[in-house]
Amino acid sequence: MTESFSYKAEKHMKIIYLSIATLFALSATTFAEAQGNISVTVNGDAVAFTGQPPMSQNGRTLVPLRGVLEKIGATVRYSGPTKTIRATKGDTNISLTLGENEATVNSRQVKLDVPAQAVNGTTLVPLRFVAESLGADVRYDGASRVIAIRTDGKPNVIVPPKEVVTEPAKSDTETFSGIFVDFVSKPKDGDTEVELKMTDGRVLTLTRTAELLFQNQKIGFDDLRSGDKVVATVPAAGAKNLANKATISDDYT
Repeated sequence: MTESFSYKAEKHMKIIYLSIATLFALSATTFAEAQGNISVTVNGDAVAFTGQPPMSQNGRTLVPLRGVLEKIGATVRYSGPTKTIRATKGDTNISLTLGENEATVNSRQVKLDVPAQAVNGTTLVPLRFVAESLGADVRYDGASRVIAIRTDGKPNVIVPPKEVVTEPAKSDTETFSGIFVDFVSKPKDGDTEVELKMTDGRVLTLTRTAELLFQNQKIGFDDLRSGDKVVATVPAAGAKNLANKATISDDYT
């Protein structure tokens, strides 16, 4: 009889432990799913979140304290010792305390579905409650995960953000490469530029004081020979191929 009771008690405890573990797993999953990308706009302008992004918890969206509220036009204060958040706009005063499911709006107590909280060192507040308490109109589009806030009285139409395509930065310079044939005109004293003609008809203009390197050794214009390969960096959109340095070689590849 004792053994039977002991076995049943042990089995019952295992079921309890398994249930608790399952609840923790579900909670972790719910929190992880809350980290999806949520975009917020105020009067059509996107709100940039540089640190902790907005997150969803129990069907409510929490956003970093200052970004959205200050864009709405509210003055925000946070007291570290009391963990109290105060937001003011016009005659409306809101007070929330981290971890508490009750807030105050102009001395009126309001129940919260989700409390304000600190995540990764950032204070998050329930967006819809705070924004609507401050007189804003709030709309949410689940498909695009966009929350649109209006404070200017205009129709609150949600426009999904366009994908931003970043084009690679264009270089101001390009590489000139050619096979030297001869000088357009023989260099002489007083010249500020020297023009080199290539086999394909192009001309490379070098400053008179340009540095010419052959096998990492400095050479002069008189050392250039027909058939030498010349490589230089020139302006990408310049009227002429102008450079103050060129590399000379006998490698024609």
